[in-house]
Order: sequence, then structure tokens, then C-alpha cells
Amino acid sequence: MPALRTRANRRTGTAVSIWDTRHPDNWLDPEGGRWAVVCETHGNVSNHERREDARYFASHPDEWCEACMDVRGVQKSDYMEETNG
Repeated sequence: MPALRTRANRRTGTAVSIWDTRHPDNWLDPEGGRWAVVCETHGNVSNHERREDARYFASHPDEWCEACMDVRGVQKSDYMEETNG
């Protein structure tokens, strides 16, 4: 199954794809949402119910991929403070 889209992320330099977990050839776990955002470089996955959310997170892998966070020197708590603050 081809990804709906794969792009190199400018922020981290990693390849990030969006996958539809309802596709018959799907190998990704649909738990957590139909749309799976995959950091192809590090293998981390973030699922989302809405395609729009998947598109956003595909552009911001350093918010959900821990290896991308390390690349940028970002800690998960930094984003938690921004969204909760």
C-alpha cells in the first residue's frame, strides 16, 4: 500500500508519511485513529481520527516522534507547556 503522501520534513530533515489504516493492505494498527502519520526515518507512528490533524502532525514530527525531538533538542514537556499554558 502506498502512503497517501511522503515528504521530507524541513524542520527535522526526516521523511514523514500519511497512511490510511482502512486500506485493505494496511499493516498499521488503526487504534487511535484512521490516519497514521509515520516518521519513516525513525519508525514512530502517531494516529489521528481526522485527516486534517494527520496533515498538521506530518509537518511537525518533532511534536510526536521522540527521535525527531532529540534531533531538534526539544523535550516533550516543552510542547505540553505550550498547549496547556
